[in-house]
Amino acid sequence: MPKTNFIDKFLDRFDRLDRLTIRNTFMKLEEEHNLAQLVLSNLPDGVVVFDTGCRFVFANRIARLILGIGADETVRNKSIDGLVQDPDLGLLLKEYLGEHKQLLSEEVKMLEPRERAVSLGIMPLHDNEGTWRGNVVVLSDLSAKRERERQRSRSEHIETLTSLASGIAHEIGNPLNSIGIHLDLIKREIKTFPKAQREALSAYLEVVERETKRLNKMVKNFLQATRPALPAFEESDINHILANSIRLLKPELKEKNIALGLKLNRRIPPFLIDAEKMHRAFVNVIRNAIQSMPKGGTVVIETKQKEKLCLVSFKDEGYGIPEGDIPRIFEAYYTTKEEGSGLGLLITYNIVKEHGGRIDVKSSVGKGTEITIVLPIRREKLQLPYKKKREPA
Repeated sequence: MPKTNFIDKFLDRFDRLDRLTIRNTFMKLEEEHNLAQLVLSNLPDGVVVFDTGCRFVFANRIARLILGIGADETVRNKSIDGLVQDPDLGLLLKEYLGEHKQLLSEEVKMLEPRERAVSLGIMPLHDNEGTWRGNVVVLSDLSAKRERERQRSRSEHIETLTSLASGIAHEIGNPLNSIGIHLDLIKREIKTFPKAQREALSAYLEVVERETKRLNKMVKNFLQATRPALPAFEESDINHILANSIRLLKPELKEKNIALGLKLNRRIPPFLIDAEKMHRAFVNVIRNAIQSMPKGGTVVIETKQKEKLCLVSFKDEGYGIPEGDIPRIFEAYYTTKEEGSGLGLLITYNIVKEHGGRIDVKSSVGKGTEITIVLPIRREKLQLPYKKKREPA
């Protein structure tokens, strides 16, 4: 590699430099090197440098994470084949790096070391004399960005539903109440009718009354999903809440021939939870797992603590969710079940969000789904919003 002007001057004067000057020069170089390393390590994108022979020279922290590269020196000077696990990404890199071509941006779906979408940029490196010295590869993880966009879109969707809730309550709820009152009046009137006529009319009225009640229940569920009561936080044991939810659903588990596996971390300390709401969230998730296994199977429920987070995971052996449908499962009225309301997971999502948590979903069609509720472990000393007693319904 050609020497820089600085190195040329330094070497020319080396014999005339005293020990202190040499020491200070090297300390300054080390300081600049450390600063450059710090900047590269804190970039939001991955940066990888290859030499002219397509051999690995350097990767920052994000790039190592995306590519699954260890932090040791064993990967230095490795070829693309020995460094990049994903075959599609490896082929694309070979195409551009070998001919030192520039690539501004191209999306690549990686499957190894784990599934993610990345934006790939490649820029040739030239020195001051215009000589090609290698390539810089920039990797931007699109998965996290898209998840943030989905979260934002979901929040906007829920806000829109909430703004419509009061109108729906007025436009549908009030007429339904009126219909119910008039049905009662009609039932009283037909008591004076002849028996044959009364029986025929009663059958018709039963259908109307049943459908009216069903519609009224749908409206109430919708309002409950979009206008939930303020949470009442108290220090509670997450495993105890989970045990109550499981106890409630034991008859359904038995009826559907579903085995239950429990892996509970009893060392998780009590933390601020709305126990009633969280119980409902757990019931919704477990019932969703039960409904996904009509022929039976196993549900594994696990609680874990990861630093200041509590993780509650529910893993079933059901029919799974297509990848394209996963972002939609928290939408109102989205369901793949014949008898599902499409509101259970929306209600669960709102409850978890109120607790400052999130829901992670992994699924494979034909193999099953794992839903993980992640909650911050907050104690009484922290100031939380909505720290009040539950308002009367």
